[in-house]
Amino acid sequence: MNNLPPTIPIVVRKLMTQSISKTPLLVLCVLSLLPTVLVTGNSQVWAFTDVIIFNFFSLWVYSIVKRLLEKNDQQTKTAKFTRTLIFTTIYISLLSIYYGLTYNNYDDPKWLLLIIIIGQFYLFLSSVYIVTFFAKTIAISDLKRPVKLTDYLSYTVLIVFFPIGIWWLYPKIKSLI
Repeated sequence: MNNLPPTIPIVVRKLMTQSISKTPLLVLCVLSLLPTVLVTGNSQVWAFTDVIIFNFFSLWVYSIVKRLLEKNDQQTKTAKFTRTLIFTTIYISLLSIYYGLTYNNYDDPKWLLLIIIIGQFYLFLSSVYIVTFFAKTIAISDLKRPVKLTDYLSYTVLIVFFPIGIWWLYPKIKSLI
């Protein structure tokens, strides 16, 4: 195992981003609607399904952004985007796991509410940042120049209304990749 070249992790990462970015449109739409369908069922199943789906969508967004930036040789810095995506994914996963394990347990510590309020505010701000960065990356790849808000506002709206908006955005993403 030690005889492997140091580029193996890079190759594995590239294969992962290529395979996840090729997820079929129907799978994306079904996965985005699945939590809504499961909300009336068992709360633990719903919570753990949320963890899986949110992690998948985080990987999907990351892989699309990476592929678009690599293909178009953009010099956009992605460190803040990657950090924000990772922290958001961790927060949602921990909150869902906590909810799944302690549903109907009314003995929550008082300090937990403050953490959740701060976390929800952070989640809102990071979601806005992730959506705008994703839309901006699509616009930069499409227009092949630096973009203004008016250039990527339509992509942002389509991403926000994901299950419906992806039907119009997905062919554009596929053509750019």
